[in-house]
Amino acid sequence: MLHDQTFRWRRAGFMLFFWLVKTLLNWLTGLIAVLQFLHVLWFNRLNQRLMIIGQLVARFWYQVADYLVGNSDAPPFPFSRRF
Repeated sequence: MLHDQTFRWRRAGFMLFFWLVKTLLNWLTGLIAVLQFLHVLWFNRLNQRLMIIGQLVARFWYQVADYLVGNSDAPPFPFSRRF
């Protein structure tokens, strides 16, 4: 798919921004995993809220990765027009 010069530079800026966001999401995923592990150790059951937050983070991470590798031209939330 051919795009004009402005689109390419805008996409490059978004890619840099979302690469940083993805790095933060990796840290957040690790934190959620550690908290879930500690919760299981203390209460012998999974924390439902952490499971929901983890699922939302995973979905957003997938959208960001999809955009970064070029599978999607629509930037992830909050910059996409899908939401």
